[in-house]
Amino acid sequence: MTILCIGLIIIAIASGIFVPRGGPRQVDLRVESSSGVAMVTYSYPSTSVSNAFSVTTPWDKIVTLNGGDQVYLSAGNPSSFGKLTCTITVDNRPWKQVSVEYPSDKVGCAGIIP
Repeated sequence: MTILCIGLIIIAIASGIFVPRGGPRQVDLRVESSSGVAMVTYSYPSTSVSNAFSVTTPWDKIVTLNGGDQVYLSAGNPSSFGKLTCTITVDNRPWKQVSVEYPSDKVGCAGIIP
């Protein structure tokens, strides 16, 4: 029983359940593409880039957001091959990640910052 309780406590700590909500968070928006290029759009409360722009990959942007803020990242694959991945990391912890392989050519990650 003691081992079970200790295991549950370790899982709770590792999952971030004790991280305070609502305060500032370091958010990393990242796009990777095996073709080396991607078309990116993103938005969060103070910024919205709705016209896709071309980037070399890996590409990332680090911003500070508050818990409860909405964030959106999308990427398109302008080449006709390869893998495309978008990742959103919050406070250096993986939060959202989606990958596709050609012929799928678009990927998106979004959510409300915990």
